[in-house]
Amino acid sequence: MSAKRTAILLVIILSIACSSSTGPALDPYSFVGEWTLLIDSTSDCWPSTVFYFTIGAEDADGYSATAPAMNIGSGWGLAADDADHYPLIGHLDLADMDFVLNFWLQAPTIGFPFTGILESPELLSGRIESKSVPTCMSEAAASQNH
Repeated sequence: MSAKRTAILLVIILSIACSSSTGPALDPYSFVGEWTLLIDSTSDCWPSTVFYFTIGAEDADGYSATAPAMNIGSGWGLAADDADHYPLIGHLDLADMDFVLNFWLQAPTIGFPFTGILESPELLSGRIESKSVPTCMSEAAASQNH
């Protein structure tokens, strides 16, 4: 086989191998549990705040590798023992490694969308904002309680 054919064959094999690699699959059940969201303070909006929320097994039950967004329909609160007081709706996209979680006080006008990156099954990081005051936003990170 000529050197040119060998090089072309190598390029084809590498391009197929690289395009079919999706990386390690995340287990949707690894996100199930109680979480703590730490929100940085922002002037004229809110002090440092903590939200508590849960991701249930029923959220992971609906996951499919063909539609890799894990839909969340859960609850949240301002105290650890009251984490299901208000509605929490959103999704974790296990393929794109991002998320949107909407912490609602009164849907759809009063709430706090939290968007960002799935760092790991134990850490979500991004920004949270106020639906009623769009200029109020700050950095936030959620960690799974173990």
